[in-house]
Amino acid sequence: MKIIEVYVRNPITHQSIRATIDKIICSKNYDFLIVNLGQHHFESLKVMKDFKQAFLDIKSKLYRFKKIAIIHSTERLNKSEDPNFYEHFNSKTDAIKWIRS
Repeated sequence: MKIIEVYVRNPITHQSIRATIDKIICSKNYDFLIVNLGQHHFESLKVMKDFKQAFLDIKSKLYRFKKIAIIHSTERLNKSEDPNFYEHFNSKTDAIKWIRS
């Protein structure tokens, strides 16, 4: 079980979005992906929307992972549209437990 964790530098900017997407696209031979958004501090609402769009743009490449965990510190977690494939967490510990389940 190989896990790659990509930490997104805060405040999250368009530059950090590009760096995150590049790391994910270039990763090879990993079964699971953890995207750590840290304090979930986006530079602007536009950057937050562009972050979501950037992931939608590479959706087909994300399916090479068995599961994707998204970690952020906000109390209100987003609902996953596909909880067997990706899920949101407040902690890395919970994310790892879910990946192993």
